[in-house]
Amino acid sequence: MKKITKELYDRAVKLGVKSITFNFSGGSDNGYLDVHLDVPDVQDPFSAELSTLRTDLYEYAWEVNPYSGAGDGNDYGDDYVFDLVENTVSHSAWYMRREETDEGAVRLKVD
Repeated sequence: MKKITKELYDRAVKLGVKSITFNFSGGSDNGYLDVHLDVPDVQDPFSAELSTLRTDLYEYAWEVNPYSGAGDGNDYGDDYVFDLVENTVSHSAWYMRREETDEGAVRLKVD
């Protein structure tokens, strides 16, 4: 996901949004998405306009980047940050996995 529509971009800039972050995650056959808007401290992050924008961004992201979440049970994800001040997009991927170590066996003691 390397772009958003001009209409969404223009709305975000008009509302003073500094950055938009899309956090996709999955791993157990379920995909999840969280959309975060970075706004100035003086602005209500839960205003009707920002809530509507967040919903529209969420729907757009699922449309262009369906994230099934299919996997082997280990959590993984992709984070996309759209910096509207610098006009850049960054992407990072992450995953978690279980690692086991064998510490050997010891004699069982019964008191």
